[in-house]
Amino acid sequence: MASYAATLVLATMGDARRAEERPSLPLAMAAKVLAGALAASP
Repeated sequence: MASYAATLVLATMGDARRAEERPSLPLAMAAKVLAGALAASP
Protein backbone atom coordinates (compact mmCIF):
# COMPACT_ATOMS: atom_id res chain seq x y z
CA MET A 1 0.00 0.00 0.00
CA ALA A 2 2.85 2.39 0.73
CA SER A 3 4.23 1.81 -2.76
CA TYR A 4 0.94 2.91 -4.31
CA ALA A 5 0.88 5.98 -2.09
CA ALA A 6 4.42 6.91 -3.13
CA THR A 7 3.46 6.50 -6.79
CA LEU A 8 0.42 8.72 -6.31
CA VAL A 9 2.45 11.44 -4.61
CA LEU A 10 5.21 11.40 -7.22
CA ALA A 11 2.79 11.30 -10.15
CA THR A 12 0.74 14.27 -8.95
CA MET A 13 3.55 16.57 -7.85
CA GLY A 14 4.22 19.53 -10.08
CA ASP A 15 2.58 20.68 -13.26
CA ALA A 16 3.02 19.64 -16.89
CA ARG A 17 6.50 21.22 -17.00
CA ARG A 18 7.82 19.39 -13.94
CA ALA A 19 10.60 17.74 -15.96
CA GLU A 20 12.08 21.16 -16.78
CA GLU A 21 11.31 22.85 -13.47
CA ARG A 22 12.05 20.00 -11.03
CA PRO A 23 14.05 17.27 -12.79
CA SER A 24 14.36 15.33 -9.55
CA LEU A 25 10.68 14.30 -9.69
CA PRO A 26 10.88 12.14 -12.86
CA LEU A 27 14.15 10.70 -11.60
CA ALA A 28 12.55 9.80 -8.27
CA MET A 29 9.67 8.09 -10.10
CA ALA A 30 12.13 6.13 -12.26
CA ALA A 31 14.06 5.03 -9.17
CA LYS A 32 10.83 3.97 -7.45
CA VAL A 33 9.70 1.95 -10.48
CA LEU A 34 13.12 0.29 -10.74
CA ALA A 35 13.11 -0.59 -7.04
CA GLY A 36 9.65 -2.10 -7.39
CA ALA A 37 10.70 -4.15 -10.40
CA LEU A 38 13.78 -5.45 -8.60
CA ALA A 39 11.74 -6.34 -5.54
CA ALA A 40 9.21 -8.26 -7.66
CA SER A 41 11.79 -10.26 -9.63
CA PRO A 42 12.62 -13.77 -8.43
